[in-house]
Amino acid sequence: MPGSMPYHLETGPSLIAIERYLNGDDLTATPKPVAARQRLWKMRTALRSPTPFIDILNSVPALQTAVVDNRSAAQAIADFWLGDPTTGQYDSGSRGEGKWLNYRGAPGDIFRQTFTRAIELALGVDHNAGTANDPHPDAAPAPLLLMWKCAQPWLEGWVQCRPSPRCVVVVLCTPSDGNFIALDPAFPSRETPQPTDFHIEPNKAPDRGSMVVTHRFHTFNAKEASSAAKSREAYPGGGQFSGAPL
Repeated sequence: MPGSMPYHLETGPSLIAIERYLNGDDLTATPKPVAARQRLWKMRTALRSPTPFIDILNSVPALQTAVVDNRSAAQAIADFWLGDPTTGQYDSGSRGEGKWLNYRGAPGDIFRQTFTRAIELALGVDHNAGTANDPHPDAAPAPLLLMWKCAQPWLEGWVQCRPSPRCVVVVLCTPSDGNFIALDPAFPSRETPQPTDFHIEPNKAPDRGSMVVTHRFHTFNAKEASSAAKSREAYPGGGQFSGAPL
């Protein structure tokens, strides 16, 4: 989440902390699925209450210990993603807050509803179910997979569920913040690689991570820069890129 993001799609330290917390990876209680479910139910109750979203983030211990941009991950999310703490509105135009370019909206409300819906799918409960008692307290929750996608013109939270084996996928899609995106996915730095420098063919998928299929290298087409500039107010960084052979 907040911090340098060299790719269009990744998880990052903040979302990893949230994902592990929601999945109960740190729990030692037995039986673990029941303890994980109780944690998710408590989180759902908090998300559906008037509790400020930043206070809910602060209740996740790993977000307090993880450091992003010289502050706790929870504070970085608040500073860069949530906008005005009083109104809950994000406005990059009039106040210049956060990191996103050319965006106005209520990100805290979007994140709250996104995580509420995802947790309900993981628990297997209806959205209109009350918060007093879990109707299925002994059922193991479905695991959650969190991803961050950048950049696009506006903020969205996507929630998908697969029935067998049950899994809930959450993708937070955010506007551009002006950070450098690696032209070569195997070379996430500001230096300039050569198109033939990297070509990775994994034989085995990692336990945690992603695989991307794309051209080995991308080059910005300066000839399209003037026409692309017309769309940059809505989509900062818009332009034409061409890829090397696969």
